[in-house]
Amino acid sequence: MAALLHWLHEQHFALSFLLVVASFVVPTLLGGHLFQPFFAGTLKKERNANTIAGVALSTIALYYAVLIGLLSLAVFQNYTYADQTTELEAASIIALGRNAHMYPAPIGSNIRTILLQYLDEEIGPGWELQKSGIASPAGSKLVDQLGHLLQGFNPSTNGEQALHESTLRLFSDFVDRRQQRIDASETNIPGILWFVVLTGAVVNAVALWLFDLDRQTHLVIGTCLSLFIGIIVYMLAMLDQPFSGYSGLLPDSLISARAELPAPDLP
Repeated sequence: MAALLHWLHEQHFALSFLLVVASFVVPTLLGGHLFQPFFAGTLKKERNANTIAGVALSTIALYYAVLIGLLSLAVFQNYTYADQTTELEAASIIALGRNAHMYPAPIGSNIRTILLQYLDEEIGPGWELQKSGIASPAGSKLVDQLGHLLQGFNPSTNGEQALHESTLRLFSDFVDRRQQRIDASETNIPGILWFVVLTGAVVNAVALWLFDLDRQTHLVIGTCLSLFIGIIVYMLAMLDQPFSGYSGLLPDSLISARAELPAPDLP
């Protein structure tokens, strides 16, 4: 399922939308044309067949709506969380860069150089890797390099000691927020939930076929129901991987941090 979603994210918005919606509308209408008489015939002996079918459809649709609503909320929260982690990571980098400006040469310049290299990596190749849920190896190496540089600094004054302690706290926050961003890129709807969502769509279509109605009426109702379900599922699929596809998050916060970060001192 993950591979299918990733492929879907790589397609143009219009194409991916049409593919998802058509995968719900076409089977519903085709199945209604072929199987609706059979399913409706199973209730012909009942006095109020359409009433019974209405109760069945209403009950199924209620539980399905609750499931879809909870999933939509969870996916949107993860999408928002992923955006927030990027903003917090960018804020940590800016704070580290400003602290680095107060370090003696050459360590201050070295810190800013590593931060700039890190931003260039994460904005460019690293962001492309993240779309597939892969953390940038080059970015990880730069973080380790920065950590070794900070650990190797020995403050010589009380002011430098206070500055260094503040920088180490900022660095710890930066590492945590980077990991949170990576974790957010790997978080998605489990396959079993996608199975339930798709199965629920089929059950809704079958419940609709229980009605003994005119063929044209079935066509209109089936189109509306399957179209709406297809749109909701498309939204879930697009938001499920927050950094992928046309609707994926962009590294705007990191780009802003790159612009605000003080440049290294020239030798």
